[in-house]
Order: sequence, then structure tokens, then C-alpha cells
Amino acid sequence: MSSRIKKRARIQQLPQSVSNCLAAGEVVGRPANVFKELFENAIDSGATQIKINVRQGGAAALIIEDNGEGIVEADLKYAPLRYATSKINQIEDLTCLGTLGFRGEALASIAAVSRLQIISRVKGVDDAYQLLRTDDAQWQVKPAHRLVGTTVEVFDLFYNVPARRKFLRTDSTELKHIEQSFKSMSLCCLDVELIFQNQDRVKHQWAAVTPEKPHARLQAVLGKAFADQAIAIEGQAPGLSVTGWIAPPTVSRSQPDAQYLFVNQRLIKDKSLSHAIKRAYQDCLIHGQQPMFVLYLTVDPDTIDVNVHPNKQEVRFESLRTVHNFIYHVIHQAIAQPIAVHTLAELKTDAFSPSAAVIKQPVQQEIKTHVSLDKAPAAVATVDERLPQETKAFQDSDSIGSLLPAQSHAPRREAPTINTPPSTALPPLGYALGQLHGVYILSENKEGLVLVDMHAAHERVTYERLKKAYASTGIATQKLLLPVHVTVTESEANLVEASTQVFLQLGLDLMCQGSELIIVRAVPAILKGTDVQTLVQAVLAEWSLHKTMDSIDTRINCLLSTLACHGAIRANRTLSLSEMNALLRDIEVTERAGQCNHGRPTVIKMTLKSLDALFKRGQ
Repeated sequence: MSSRIKKRARIQQLPQSVSNCLAAGEVVGRPANVFKELFENAIDSGATQIKINVRQGGAAALIIEDNGEGIVEADLKYAPLRYATSKINQIEDLTCLGTLGFRGEALASIAAVSRLQIISRVKGVDDAYQLLRTDDAQWQVKPAHRLVGTTVEVFDLFYNVPARRKFLRTDSTELKHIEQSFKSMSLCCLDVELIFQNQDRVKHQWAAVTPEKPHARLQAVLGKAFADQAIAIEGQAPGLSVTGWIAPPTVSRSQPDAQYLFVNQRLIKDKSLSHAIKRAYQDCLIHGQQPMFVLYLTVDPDTIDVNVHPNKQEVRFESLRTVHNFIYHVIHQAIAQPIAVHTLAELKTDAFSPSAAVIKQPVQQEIKTHVSLDKAPAAVATVDERLPQETKAFQDSDSIGSLLPAQSHAPRREAPTINTPPSTALPPLGYALGQLHGVYILSENKEGLVLVDMHAAHERVTYERLKKAYASTGIATQKLLLPVHVTVTESEANLVEASTQVFLQLGLDLMCQGSELIIVRAVPAILKGTDVQTLVQAVLAEWSLHKTMDSIDTRINCLLSTLACHGAIRANRTLSLSEMNALLRDIEVTERAGQCNHGRPTVIKMTLKSLDALFKRGQ
């Protein structure tokens, strides 16, 4: 008999002290979890000021004070009990929560693994009351002194659970996690003054701000570059609305550490919605970079379940695809706005570092209809109507060449005479002064000097025109001479059978043959010659996970981008002043013209103030 087999123990009910510690493990993993729960309670109390004090990374002490409505004396004794709450009364209340609760175990779980004290006073009452635990583990309420509000003190975290305490990291590491949670949560309470202390010394003190003037809070959390250049967005649809700020594509991070998504004021993580946001930035970001954003999504409480995660970091949507398409559409529209000119200093600094003053580009978008669940993602694409109408539509890739500009590498000369209107009439990118080394266009606008990478800018102009022309004709299909057989899983075969019409809208003619085999009879005409099996497998994987078909969209756009790159003006080609000015006017009305197809900047400016500083004028 194996030595690992032991005598089976009898089933018994664990003592409440043990079961409470086990339940706490779902909620309290480290001091940052304690902070999040207590901070949410402080916000729910209606506080206008919250003060946090952390000692030894939160393991020794974590104290949160607020000036909220407080807890009445009679209710204090119930606060640390499991499933005792003021936030719900019946099961139906879970479908319409107006607070940042509810999992129901937070304060009880914290009390089970720490030495907890609460002092509170309500408005209109002269005395404050303190809740503390006696030597026999009973809760006692007695008079205390405090202004209106509540103080929650958590001492000696995990003092009675050594197995958990030994896994805590260094004080500096645990403090870092608390600070990150503090910064994240500070974005859902802009109207609250926040004071953060470490070892009784103030480390952060942030005044309350308004959604109309959020600069100070955004700068404190995401850096000056984001705060200065953030694009304000606003979108609406039946049962959905979104507000917030996104960074332009030129302000990005190598890590997804500056992405904050709130659903009904709850900070959540959702892979599908993150996918929608990143997709909206497609072909605007440098490869490997991550967008920066702070978004507040408001949905009908009846259409989400907020009680699916112990730490309340996830929500479940009734129609995730609708929300996904809505988020994508709003951000896609915002990024597609006319160009915002960047300074040289901005492009040289990291998103979290100080940068020079910039031209802000606030955007107000409104969506008045739901994104249809049955509409293919390709149909969501929007193109600036101010672009010139193409003279010839096309049905396949062979006719795309007609849209590309004729290239001539013979140098052209024009007398360097510049007759420009007064500065008040100058367009955003001004008028061309000349070329630099056959690569850059130098232009003068009312702020100063504008430099344009002519190849990168013309590449974006051409690319957007190609996309517009392609979208106007729809996706033409190309029947395969020999159908391709693709082996799939049973679930993928069922997916094909249930969504045949959706695939047809995107040019894919698929037919099931058995439970693990599909036949591909046609593909999008522009993708003829592609690896059909790889394409179909990628499309099925994305449709299964996100209910989108980015593989087709991405491949088509990649082909159009390549064509645009080959059709754009090449370096060392001499342009006349009229050609330069024509390109500047095209840039001004082209979507996403601030970046080339690969995410690199196309236009930067040097203000007169920065030029004066270089030459030390006025010093």
C-alpha cells in the first residue's frame, strides 16, 4: 500500500474562526486588496475628502479616514459581520447596484485576518463611537472622539495566518501595489480630495477636480504628456454611454500599464473591451506599443452582473458584442479626427515624463444608434467625407493601381517666391517654404515652423483614400478553382453553421462537411493567393473569442497599406511649392494623418517660443 494513502478523516464543520480565515483568502491576498475595499467604502459614504496612511507596506497598519456620512451607533456592531451591509436588502437589489459594492465579505474578511477598529460619527450627533474587539473575540462599541465621518484602522494584517503573511513581499513592493490601486481608484472619484501618507508623511495630496477640468488629476496619475494631449471623448447609444480621455497614437506605452476602464464607476479588467480599444488604434500605433486611456462606460444595471469576481474586478455583460462594437466605434471616430500638430519635445519624451506645451484636440462624439450585432466589423469603418471623391471604384486588387499617384523622379524646380496671406488666414499647417534634403517639407504657420515627413504623410493620405474606395464597393468574393478543406474543432464547425451569413458578408463562403471539417469555396477577392487555411483558422478563433473578424480586416488593410507605401512620394524627389502646399492641404483633411501607416509621426512643429529659446532671444 502506498505511503501516501492515509486514513480518511470524518467530515466535520469547521469552527467559525477557521472558516472566516478561509473566506478571507478569496478577498484579501495582500494589503492592496484591503486598501481597495476600504477605499470603495469611503467613496460610497459620500466623502469629499479621503486620507490614507500606510505603515510598513500596509502590513503593520492601513488607516483610511473620510468625511462621509458615517455609521450610526446601533449599526457599528454589525459592520464586521459576514454579509452585513447597508447596500442591499433583497436579492433583486443586486441587479441595480448604485454603489461600488457588493460581494458582502470584505469587511468581515479583513476583520478575520487583522486587528480591526472603526471610529465613526454621523452628522447631527455630538458623540463619535468606536468599534473594537475585546480579549474574548467579541465586538464592543464605546464612545470616542472624531469629526463627522469614519476612520477604519487595520493593524497587523495576517497576524493569525502565518502561512499567508510569509508570502508578503517587501514593504516597498507592497506599498507600490497600494499606490497603484490608489492611483487607479482616484480616477473614479475626481470630485474627492485625496491625501496619501506613507509612514505618516504625505506622499500625494491631490485636490478635487471636475470632469470639465481634470488636468491636475490626469497629470498626477498618467503624466503631463497624457494630460496635455488627451482627447476627450463622448459617445451615446441606447442603454450605453461612454466618456473619458484617450491619448493620441503618438503618446503610447510599451506596457498596458496606463489603461483604466470603469463600468458604472467600477474599475474592471475585460479582455474583450481591451481588444476593442486596441483595434480602434490599429495602424496608428508603432508595433508593440500600447494605447493610454481613461474611459467611463455607463450601462443599464439590469444588463450586467457585477457579482462574478471576489475582488469585483470583472463584470458580465448581457450583450458583450454590442458593448465591444460600441467602444470600438466611439474611439475609432475620435482617433480619425483631423490632425493635431505635435511639438518636437513631445515626441522625444515618454508619456509619463514632463513635456512641452501642445495643441490640444478635444473631441466630442455622439453615436445615436446601436452597433448592429449582425453587421460585419468591416461595415463599421468610417472615413472623412471631406476627402476627394475617387473617380474610379474598383472590384479587385488589380484596379487599385489606378488610385495611386503617378510617380515621376525627375527633379522639378520652381522659383522660391512665396506669396502667403496674412498669418490670421494661415491654414493649420501653413504654407510651404521649401524642402530639406528631399525628405522634409518646411512650412510656416501662425505658431511657428512646421516640419512634414513628406513620404510618411503622403503614405497616410494614399492609404486612407484606398480604404475609402475599397469600403465604397464592399467586399467582392473570389471563388476558388479548387475548394480548400480545413480541419476544425466541433465547436468551430458549429460556429460556421450558425454564422454562415456573417461570414458571407466578409467574402468567406464556408460550408460544413461533418463535425470537424469545413470547405472554403470563396475568399475576399483582394486576398486571393493568401494562405486560405491560416486565414480561416484565424477568423474562426477571433469570432469565437470576440465575435469579430479582425483577421480579414487586418489582412486587407495590410495589403492596402503596402500599396500606399509603394505609391507614396519617395525621398529625394523634388517637389514644387504648389505640390508641397497641395500635400499640406490633403494632410489637413485626412483621417489619422498625424501618423503614418506604421504609427510614426508625420508632422511636428517648433513654436516661435521654442525657437527663441534655442537662440536665447530675450535673455
